[in-house]
Amino acid sequence: MIVSKNEKINKFFCLWDLLATILLFVFLQFFIQIFFIDTEYRTVMQRLFRLPWVIPLIIVIWGFFLNAYQTYPKPETRKTTELLFSLIKAVVTAGSILGLFFFLTKSYIQSRAVFISFISIDFAVLLLNRFILLKMKNKMLKLNIIIVSDDQNRRNVEKLIRKNLSVGKRNIELIRVEKDITEDKMTEIYDKISAGSIDWIVVGLGPSNYRHYESLVEFCEEIGVPVSLLVDASIKPKISWLKVEEISGLPFFTFYTTTGRVWGIIAKDIIDKVLALLGLAALFPLIILIGAAVKISSPGKIIFSQIRCGFNGKKFKMYKFRTMREGSEDLLPDLLESNLIKGHAFKHPKDPRLTRIGRFLRRWSLDELPQMLNIVRGEMSFVGPRPPLPAEVSMYKNWQKRKLSMKPGLTCLWQIGGRNKILDFDKWVKMDLEYIDNWSLWLDITIMLKTFPAIISGMGAY
Repeated sequence: MIVSKNEKINKFFCLWDLLATILLFVFLQFFIQIFFIDTEYRTVMQRLFRLPWVIPLIIVIWGFFLNAYQTYPKPETRKTTELLFSLIKAVVTAGSILGLFFFLTKSYIQSRAVFISFISIDFAVLLLNRFILLKMKNKMLKLNIIIVSDDQNRRNVEKLIRKNLSVGKRNIELIRVEKDITEDKMTEIYDKISAGSIDWIVVGLGPSNYRHYESLVEFCEEIGVPVSLLVDASIKPKISWLKVEEISGLPFFTFYTTTGRVWGIIAKDIIDKVLALLGLAALFPLIILIGAAVKISSPGKIIFSQIRCGFNGKKFKMYKFRTMREGSEDLLPDLLESNLIKGHAFKHPKDPRLTRIGRFLRRWSLDELPQMLNIVRGEMSFVGPRPPLPAEVSMYKNWQKRKLSMKPGLTCLWQIGGRNKILDFDKWVKMDLEYIDNWSLWLDITIMLKTFPAIISGMGAY
């Protein structure tokens, strides 16, 4: 109920954010160009109408990232500063994408001064909107709440309502019940619910009273009052987060171990595919050159394919430029004694199977360029844990298998943290899990930016 009301208010302010952003963009075109840059009025109008897709583009980009980065307050949000960092990320990301569009289309719709001013002032306006939103939300929400709870759950429910939720003015009535509710007590509860103007019923009962949940829900349905049921917290996961889902009319409690940022994951997939297609097109001459060098340097196929384990352990064929001599996989058992990695992976500093050109390609990570095709096919991402071999996965401990809960990638924390200098496989996996547990688009961008210096420096590469 609180979540539903909060979402309605947030959607209203999302529309207000988009309107404010568009008006600011149009206003700055006139104000800065006419009064500061001394541009003619007719020229400004021509620039505005030259690209009719600019306004819809701003609506799509800003609307997407303001929600993807969770810049709107949750029910428990109390201060504007709690949204500051997510808003910075949203505006910077949205502004960067809009600037990229202007660059790719060679648009002259505005000067750099207008664009920088627009991004800076828009951030201030959106931040002010969130301050107003929190103030208005406390005034708009006036709730009459009845709490039906036993002693075991009373403190948790009261803490939730009184302290953790920013739900405006609240008139709360507590109905305390015993471990086993009698029929007379149930009648008293029904009478109090039906007697007044009630906005929300919160029920927190122990397992011994779960049998009354159905009758309470039916009664609240009949009089049209929303009711929330607190399930006894007998399951306390350490990592996963809970989502209540309805499937075919049946309620399920689902525990997820990966991110719940659905829009963020959608954005990640779209960005991956777009960048991979652009990368394949831009680097096509280099790919042809490397392919020719591989073919000339040693006999065998140009592209080496290998079965790897991807998202949730699903097998796929991963592509790389061949860096080893033909039949090298058959020689692996003889090299296992010199493996530097402590655990279920193989690294050899002077692998005798490598060709001369192969060693060069690995040094600069150029052998992985064909994996952009895997990204286009949706099997991999630019950022994510490296895809392991099925034989390696078969030896994983249970906790290590969680690294498969995220789509594999070309680079991750391991790549920028030392690559082959990290010789303990457990530490490697823990870095992958750290990435999974803290995933965000901003983290992906940070890893991508740090990957290039790591490749150029050759840190841990062989």
